[in-house]
Amino acid sequence: MARRTISTRIAIDNEAEYRRALTNINSELRKLKSELKATESEFKENANSIEALTAKQRALKAVQSELTAKVKAAESGQKNAQKAVDAYEKAVADLNSELAENKQALEELDRSSEDAAEQEEKLTKEADKLNKELKEKEAALDAAKRGLNNWETTVNNAQAELNDFNREVEK
Repeated sequence: MARRTISTRIAIDNEAEYRRALTNINSELRKLKSELKATESEFKENANSIEALTAKQRALKAVQSELTAKVKAAESGQKNAQKAVDAYEKAVADLNSELAENKQALEELDRSSEDAAEQEEKLTKEADKLNKELKEKEAALDAAKRGLNNWETTVNNAQAELNDFNREVEK
């Protein structure tokens, strides 16, 4: 019975890269919002002048652009997490299939009248190995699903932040 072994490294590949991108975007957003606040403060006495409105519009567009980038980055992370969940679900299904085949082979061996202690030992060891790998994959799948839930929350929060900002700008 030929098998290929899949080892788990982390639940979601490249998650740190996506998180780092979001961290950088959040840092940029804080800076841009502080620039907007400084612009509003600078023109407080003359808030409706062309110069004030132009500066504020420029700052608002920069914040809006960065919020849009945040939503896109979160969606990319979410898609990556979904791929990981899909891969782990397939690995779990494949292992369950292999375990079923192994169990069937053991049952057939039990029904045969031949002395098959060596074959039975081999199949039992294979079943133990498959069960261990299945538990590892199921744990990784659970972790990947939690990661996906976190990414979905991040996407929803980023979208809500963008929506709130756009409503503020329209006022």
